[in-house]
Amino acid sequence: MPGMDDKITIIIGESDEGHFILTKRNILRWGIKWPIIRFGEGRGILDFLRAARDGDCLASRRYVLLMAISMPDMDGLEVLRVLKGDPDFKHIPAMILTTAKDSKTVKDCLELGCDGLLSKPLDRESFFQALDNVGVNLETGQSMAEVETFE
Repeated sequence: MPGMDDKITIIIGESDEGHFILTKRNILRWGIKWPIIRFGEGRGILDFLRAARDGDCLASRRYVLLMAISMPDMDGLEVLRVLKGDPDFKHIPAMILTTAKDSKTVKDCLELGCDGLLSKPLDRESFFQALDNVGVNLETGQSMAEVETFE
């Protein structure tokens, strides 16, 4: 996409290699050229974000998190609970990738502050709409909040 920069990094929390490859392939096919980092377990996501915070990378980058509910050691809902409970991380858009959209899953995600529930496999329209809902401009990689706050 013209004008797209690398101010955003997409973090994908997915333990299933096939689901990760399909998600990444779709994102790249849609013209999104932001860096993509994969973690196969929930704790790895939190460790990465804590290291980014400690190294002052949270102030200079924007992260978008896509994660599965089912991951070893710490599931997506627990990662969501930690992120949305931490003042340094609660602004990070966190979307759940799931094959199940039962009412309990939807309720749990919404109660924890999930920014979007997306079906696997990820489809273009839903993903772009979810990015728009959290204020990410696909052309610039910035949100209006970032422009007002940092520029």
